[in-house]
Amino acid sequence: MNEVKKIEEYFQKTAEDFDSIYSEGKNIWRRFIDFIFRRSMHERFELTFQECGYIQGKSVLDIGSGSGRYSIEFAKRGAKSVVGIDFSENMLKLAGNLAERSKVSQICRFIKADFLSYNFQDNFDICIAIGVLEYFSNSGIYLEKIKSVANGKIIISLPVLWTFRSLLRKIRLTLKACPVYFYTKKKIKELLRSKHLENYKIIRLDRDYLVVISLQ
Repeated sequence: MNEVKKIEEYFQKTAEDFDSIYSEGKNIWRRFIDFIFRRSMHERFELTFQECGYIQGKSVLDIGSGSGRYSIEFAKRGAKSVVGIDFSENMLKLAGNLAERSKVSQICRFIKADFLSYNFQDNFDICIAIGVLEYFSNSGIYLEKIKSVANGKIIISLPVLWTFRSLLRKIRLTLKACPVYFYTKKKIKELLRSKHLENYKIIRLDRDYLVVISLQ
């Protein structure tokens, strides 16, 4: 089974559990688990929108959009159009339902496709790939494609190497036949340099790096 198929199968099975990380109304135990193990996910969500700055009237591409939490938030904050692309049908169903409940279906469009092979007709003011590139051994190819469809800002996240939680995550995903790759700041800089991306900043969160790239 190839890498993409393994990742697709993993997220098909875990779509609802993954989306529940962002849901409200959790009991005390779930909130405690989120604080201990998933704090970085909430931090990178808030920081992504902080780094995007003025969103009103902009076009957004959400790569690996999953259940649509980022896409819908962009629409709520005034984006002109949001395209989410993912290859998990179950994730995209959650995204479509959430867009309808949030009354942003006219702004958000979700596509079931492989990002690398999809032919985009337009470029985008903002491109994000949050919690995506870490699953692919060829992250440089993905970054090159993102660069080709971006006009202004690119924001990606990559998980930190050499933490206790990275070890636990590696074991957990390996047992579920899902690949995952971790990064040092040096490795990220080398990746960006190889794609001729020079205007960037790397922000260290608890378990992740948030990489903010400006093309203008």
